[in-house]
Amino acid sequence: MNTFLDKRLINLYSANGIKQNSSNNSSIQFEFSNFLNESDLAYAEIGIVNAEIPVSFYNINENNNALWLEYQAVGQPLISVHKMIIPVGNYTATNFISTFIEVLKDTIAFPFPIGAVFLMNIIRSTGKLTMFVQPTSISLLKFRRNDVLDPNDLSTMYDLVGFEGDEYIVSEVFEKVLPHPLNLLGSNKLTISSNNLNTLNYNSGTQGFSNILTTIEVDEPPFGIILYKNTSLTYNILRVKSLNTFTIDIVDEKGNAINFNNQNWTITLGLNLYRYTPVNSNTSFRDMLMKKPIVDKKEPSDLGKKEKEEKEPIKNDLDILTYKK
Repeated sequence: MNTFLDKRLINLYSANGIKQNSSNNSSIQFEFSNFLNESDLAYAEIGIVNAEIPVSFYNINENNNALWLEYQAVGQPLISVHKMIIPVGNYTATNFISTFIEVLKDTIAFPFPIGAVFLMNIIRSTGKLTMFVQPTSISLLKFRRNDVLDPNDLSTMYDLVGFEGDEYIVSEVFEKVLPHPLNLLGSNKLTISSNNLNTLNYNSGTQGFSNILTTIEVDEPPFGIILYKNTSLTYNILRVKSLNTFTIDIVDEKGNAINFNNQNWTITLGLNLYRYTPVNSNTSFRDMLMKKPIVDKKEPSDLGKKEKEEKEPIKNDLDILTYKK
């Protein structure tokens, strides 16, 4: 059965939807009446035409600002376990290092020993951090990938700082160079998806089907705005034929919800509806124009015969529209 294409645009403004994750503004539910409910629908395609997304999210956020550590001062019999939290915000290497040292000292339960020294620096040529601990005042300083008692409580900042393995001791030697560079790049790519707009894409994170609509490169600085345009005109076939409510989710490379800090975004969707051609509509445009009117059956005059013989055959639709009797 033949089909024809019906195109529609859907403009989405996050302020008009229902927030699913509070002021993060990265999970918004939209409700429409008869958004997709067509009796003559063969199938439908959907894609993102364009988007305007603010870079209002931080490189240090709720998803990468926690670090577990074990600490023991010289002369103290007990090892204390602490979780340090770096305040969210946009950081450079310089202010990250100064904040890290300040938060570390404030986090340790016992008073930081008088005269104790803990220093951090960055090697400009490699981007790696160095840590210096004065062994005469601190007998143990160990950073951990997770909590000792609850392995599921992770140090989300562990890889960002440059540690490796499950734990890393910095008090064994006078100074230590961390194995990997400090990573303050933040989110480099945004993934826009919807569990309601079921598509047939793949994601290495799920190792299977994913409801991704598109991915967008973060190519603007903090507090700028990303202007995305779908130049490839990629559309995804929907696995549903009836839908009135759907949620748009925006996450980072690791699947963490982006925190837009209550700033709004806009997305324009393109909806392609492929409808079945009605059975009684097989007559083409050419046939309709060429259809002869019903007239009384009379013998044509000699003049009429001559005109009919002299008339040139109509070769195309343009001839039909410009044809004169």
